[in-house]
Amino acid sequence: MSDIEWYPADFVDEACPPSKRSPTEFVFFDGENWQLGYAPGDKSIMDDDREMNRIIKSGDVIEFMTCERLGDIEATIKRDGAMTFKGRVPSAYNVVIVDYDSDLLFENLEDLTRQLKEPDQFCNPSELIFEGDEETAEVVCSFANWSDPLPQLFEVVDGKPTFISVPAAKQ
Repeated sequence: MSDIEWYPADFVDEACPPSKRSPTEFVFFDGENWQLGYAPGDKSIMDDDREMNRIIKSGDVIEFMTCERLGDIEATIKRDGAMTFKGRVPSAYNVVIVDYDSDLLFENLEDLTRQLKEPDQFCNPSELIFEGDEETAEVVCSFANWSDPLPQLFEVVDGKPTFISVPAAKQ
């Protein structure tokens, strides 16, 4: 089984900051308060990008999301939406990204095909996939499963941060 990546739901966007292996890895004590985000010594993120950090307190419910990366597959895509893969497409996924470009993020291959055939004012993947008048392109498709937001209760137990899943009945 693959590793699960965790993100605070508020941090998830087209371009996510670095993931962590668990929700508690996003928590640090700054000397006065517990914070959710990236500690000053965390080299995985640039100092300027720490504006998403925020103070949290015991009893706060924080929503997290998980991502299971399912792998990359090389593919040939045609302007008409036809695709040929050099590998097996996962049987279940809810995100596919073409060439690691967040502007080419789709819920499934059917959405990508539809947008290639009938681009709209917000999404014309042909402009990003194909060069000039070429009819085919070699790309990499990345597949993943993203969770819905998962509410977690933040607590400090024996001086250490911890999260407890909030049961659906309590949400």
